[in-house]
Amino acid sequence: MHYPLVSVIIPTYNRKESVKEAVQSVLDQDYPKIEVVVIDDGSTDGTAEELAKVFGSRIHYVFQENAGVSRARNRGVLEARGDLVCFLDSDDILVPGSISARISCFSNNKNCRVSYGLSVKETKYAKKKEALLKKSFPYGYIMKSYLKEPFCNTNTYMISKEDMLNYGMYREDLTNLEDFELFVRLMHKLYFCYCGTICSLTRDKSKSAHRNFKKIMDQGIKALDHIFSDPELVNVLAEEKIGLYAETYLRLAKASLKLKRGREFRRYFKMARELQHSQRTNFKFWRRWIISWAISLWQVGKE
Repeated sequence: MHYPLVSVIIPTYNRKESVKEAVQSVLDQDYPKIEVVVIDDGSTDGTAEELAKVFGSRIHYVFQENAGVSRARNRGVLEARGDLVCFLDSDDILVPGSISARISCFSNNKNCRVSYGLSVKETKYAKKKEALLKKSFPYGYIMKSYLKEPFCNTNTYMISKEDMLNYGMYREDLTNLEDFELFVRLMHKLYFCYCGTICSLTRDKSKSAHRNFKKIMDQGIKALDHIFSDPELVNVLAEEKIGLYAETYLRLAKASLKLKRGREFRRYFKMARELQHSQRTNFKFWRRWIISWAISLWQVGKE
């Protein structure tokens, strides 16, 4: 049997301890031909020394000056020697059998260009596993299905290096939703196959939540602007355009509130309501509207 080499790309930044668990979860896979490519995006916590001590030549380690996760992932694709590539965030882990399950899609379906599985929070794995595996997920050109329910993420898809270079690669100017923007492009062009299982477990992201909210605010609607600058996607997604922008404004509103920016929350919520009338009865956000005024009054009082 022919086993193509699979390169698993792990970008990391100052996660010396968690990246070791991520790497080990890849090395523990039952698939016989795996290359682990760690792209260190400018770590200053001794990541290089720790990985060298624990894994030595079993991994391909590359250091770059801090440039963001998208550039690190793209660098990983360029460094990869494998015919197929997949990705793993450095604070997450692969489930046993993750690589083999996705590989099987390519051998079982000649149309397959991208295989994908599911991801679940580690703390909810035991509770959600059975229910998730009973659900059905789509095959084919699945962009419209993905827009309704984003069932695929960066940790759970596998693609040929050639297709990644030709159709994909992450946009390095995006600070948030870079995977969403990439998947819309890929799903419009390539045939996806669901591998039938959970591929990765995500860890607690609460420590980085504040930074993530700032990234959301810094980016604004840039990811959608990229999508709708594509002449093909403008036509294909004509019906979804208003809803996608409204959802993005709600995401910005929520991030504003988390960062205690009450005025910005109200501005983005108003923009979502103006685009999509259904948001006028979004009681969850109306409650947040009241909270935003309380925050604004508290900030005025402090001044």
